Amino acid sequence: MLFRFPSESHIMTKRPYWEALVGIHNIFKLFGADYVHRLTYKDLPNVDKWGIRFNFMMSF
Repeated sequence: MLFRFPSESHIMTKRPYWEALVGIHNIFKLFGADYVHRLTYKDLPNVDKWGIRFNFMMSF
């Protein structure tokens, strides 16, 4: 089975994809938040250079 990628997807070259992130995890033992910054492939049109990710996890 082949995947159908969105039409705005780009082919990556031999350069690796890098991103850096800083996060806070285990907030009330349920949530986490990360700030993500793209380090490579920033010159492509319509790409976000940074973002915020939220996650949900349960720890006891």
